[in-house]
Amino acid sequence: MPRNLLFDLGGVIMDIRRDDCLEAFRSLGMEHPENLIGEYVQNGPFGQLESGEISVAQFHDAIRTQLPEGVTDQQIDRAFCAFITGLPQPRLAALRHLRKRRGVYLLSNTNPIMWRGVIAEEFLKEGLRREDYFDGIVTSFEAKCMKPDERIFRRVEQPHASDTKRCSWRPEPNSPICSQPKA
Repeated sequence: MPRNLLFDLGGVIMDIRRDDCLEAFRSLGMEHPENLIGEYVQNGPFGQLESGEISVAQFHDAIRTQLPEGVTDQQIDRAFCAFITGLPQPRLAALRHLRKRRGVYLLSNTNPIMWRGVIAEEFLKEGLRREDYFDGIVTSFEAKCMKPDERIFRRVEQPHASDTKRCSWRPEPNSPICSQPKA
């Protein structure tokens, strides 16, 4: 049994539904959001935001070019956050329980809008913060690279090298990133 567990966020810890996000952007007037918003990998400004290539302000400006005039940053953020449908409390309890016996790490392709918004809110359900459930967290927008790029797995190893050498990876099911990383 591995001493440490490395989890993905969307589709493993948090429930996601791409169709809700697509519908939210369509309701704002975006044509063909499915060309930019994937189940596990994002394209265009969405991918640039997740990889840390652009700021939130630059993301809003880029998305606004594909929307009718007058759509606000808050409306864009709400539409994007519709991707996340929730975090069941039993999963939070399971993470706390696992952390008593093993190292628990998080590796996620995510973005600052969701990370600081709906994701942070969902983890507060038990009165704790995200950081209270994990021994280490690496997000794509902070690491400036996304899975399956090997560099993001190295970012997990760097501050926790001795801990992650014996680590089991739990990616989202059915993702194109389901193989055990080399790291």
